[in-house]
Amino acid sequence: GPAFMGTLAAQFGWQARVHNHRVLTFALDAKGQLPEVPPRQLAVPVDDPAMVIEPALAKQGETLYARRCAACHGLTGVAAGFAPDLRASPIGLDAAAFSGVVKGGALESRGMPKFYELTDTEVEAMRHYLRQRARLAR
Repeated sequence: GPAFMGTLAAQFGWQARVHNHRVLTFALDAKGQLPEVPPRQLAVPVDDPAMVIEPALAKQGETLYARRCAACHGLTGVAAGFAPDLRASPIGLDAAAFSGVVKGGALESRGMPKFYELTDTEVEAMRHYLRQRARLAR
């Protein structure tokens, strides 16, 4: 699945909102030119050193993330290029904004489903896990 390509996509600096997906077709003797591709852009994890990451909460979040998020956002939070790298998202630095996206559906129009059935504690656990992954990456 796409999640297994996370490390490879991250290594080559391919990001979902920077580099568009495209399908190439070829014809014999064709003279078409490929459109320019934006230069590679590595995801830069963001951190708030003032945030205290609770290890037990992050561990719970790891399990939830693996079941709910990894297929699109990549294993261990390293994006596979199909959805944003959540370690680099400033949304995760704010608990209310993160809940608004994950549980409230604030980015549904951009393809991010809402998970209204998650408890506030589960959402916060996933946020702690992602903040832990971002901190480790920095």
